[in-house]
Amino acid sequence: MSLENVQEESAAEGSPAALQERVHRAGGASKQHRNLVAFKFGGSSLLGADRMLHAAGLVRAATRASNVIVVVSAMKGVTDHLLSIARTLADGELAHARREAELVMDLHLVVLRDLQLSEDDGLRVRRELQFLGRDLLHEVPAHGSVAAGAERFDRLASFGERFSARLFAAALEKSGVPAVPVTSSDFVLTCDTFRDAQPHLEQTKQRGRDVLLPLLAAGVVSVVTGFIGATPDGRITTLGRNSSDFSGAIIAHVVDADELVIWTDVDGIPMNPPKRPSCMSSATMKPTPSPRAARKFSTRKCFLSPPKPKWSSGFAIPSIRRRGAHGLVRREFLSNLLMLGWKNLSTAVPLEGTISKWG
Repeated sequence: MSLENVQEESAAEGSPAALQERVHRAGGASKQHRNLVAFKFGGSSLLGADRMLHAAGLVRAATRASNVIVVVSAMKGVTDHLLSIARTLADGELAHARREAELVMDLHLVVLRDLQLSEDDGLRVRRELQFLGRDLLHEVPAHGSVAAGAERFDRLASFGERFSARLFAAALEKSGVPAVPVTSSDFVLTCDTFRDAQPHLEQTKQRGRDVLLPLLAAGVVSVVTGFIGATPDGRITTLGRNSSDFSGAIIAHVVDADELVIWTDVDGIPMNPPKRPSCMSSATMKPTPSPRAARKFSTRKCFLSPPKPKWSSGFAIPSIRRRGAHGLVRREFLSNLLMLGWKNLSTAVPLEGTISKWG
């Protein structure tokens, strides 16, 4: 995929005529060979309607040259909030946990309002969120006794991604990109080690292709929930904290993506990147590097998060082209380390232009 002009394309496609042309082309996109790219957006990149619409613009620009599948995290802070609710349940404070669950629901309804969808689309998505909210409240009864074990923790934690997938699919539709939310627990098969489940890759790939490939063939962008899977008997699991990037690699593997692109927010790039993640605090950050400095940095390797040995996968994702845009940079997973089963190992690689912090 060529994303050399992704920012310019994103802005240029804003006209109604361009969006109508994109929707018209969607049904026939699969008739010719197109690159397939998996985009993963983190929670800070989806925090609120403005950021969701900005991220949707990046997807829209990419769809001109490629088929795209998207993996999303929960909005920033939501997973922590949900896990706090689970701990509150475990302490027997049911009424307080119920109020907190209602606040989570209200937060996503506010984002829906701020997306300013058409009346019909707004009502449809609102109903979807309300149905999901009822499921959340079912997990948080106001009275009685609750067994707040690891299994319930995972069920509660899964709601963040499920809410954000529906909202981001709506943001894409508003931007003129046909999209549907897809819950990864429908096909990501895992063991039953709740809160740190291991994926069964081959079965996941077989099941996932049945779900995702027809949507790709129809020119529809699947917005897949990161972080969550399910046991063979259908119980929801999570892959461990900070595993949404890991989920992006799994989904890219399922659809045989040509590229995996992980977007993340940064304050800048380090001008003297350390070789070890423990030394990152000593790096000098430059919020608006020159194109020359950014290109120089893009040839280096710098850890943003410590590596965590996780599992042996036997697959690799090809190296991605490096790109940054408006406070978002792409993080590159290294193919050989994925093959060795390392999780959350990445590099920050802005290429040109400036990096601006979200305000």
